[in-house]
Amino acid sequence: MKFSLVVLALAMLAAPAVPRPARAAPHLRWDACYGESAARVDKTFACDTNVGFDALILSLTCSEHLENVLGFEGTLEVVPGGSSLPSWWNFLSVARQPAIVFDREQDAAWTRCNDFFGGGTSVFVGGMAPTASSPNRARLRFAAAVPNFAPVAVGPEMGELYLLRLRLLHRGAGGAGAGVDCPSPAGLVLQDVRIDRPLGVGDWDDVAGTGLDTDYWVTWQGGSPPDGVNPASSKSRTWGQVKALYR
Repeated sequence: MKFSLVVLALAMLAAPAVPRPARAAPHLRWDACYGESAARVDKTFACDTNVGFDALILSLTCSEHLENVLGFEGTLEVVPGGSSLPSWWNFLSVARQPAIVFDREQDAAWTRCNDFFGGGTSVFVGGMAPTASSPNRARLRFAAAVPNFAPVAVGPEMGELYLLRLRLLHRGAGGAGAGVDCPSPAGLVLQDVRIDRPLGVGDWDDVAGTGLDTDYWVTWQGGSPPDGVNPASSKSRTWGQVKALYR
């Protein structure tokens, strides 16, 4: 499985990558897809139990039709207040293990959100990466791709497209194993999202928000919207960076 993902990463790599106009808009909400009535911008939690989780839902809306889509990849950044990263957001700490789970489970009750892969199977990976230049932030990377290079088509006619779910587990919040600063307010923002296509077809297409767009960020415990972040920016990938994403 890891080998096939690395091969797919090679196929999607464009050298050099040239930014192009965004062809889709990203969405980030708690509990449900952006267009669903159950979607929330802010999430509060009493921090009194280790059981359960809160769900972040990532989705996008295409502005034009795209053929030969292999998958998507991106970065979610957690931006708490203060000069250091609170223990609640340190997903690698012992007290918070396991802290996060990525998956692509979709709620059957959603009526306005369609699967990015059209209900087909997909290969998915995700994980945490350090943010050396900002010690008070946590960065999460994710990617999903169709298996066996069986591309799909996406477009505005499909409406809002569900990408993935990130489960923020309550581990360490209360009861046995407590001790982390769960109430720590924060903003969470989609920092970088790309739709990947084969070399020669388009290579990749940015998914971009604007500085005034609230669609691609949420808050935790009444935290402030992320500040000083360049949401959904285009980024060139070196081969080393692409390999790191798929480990």
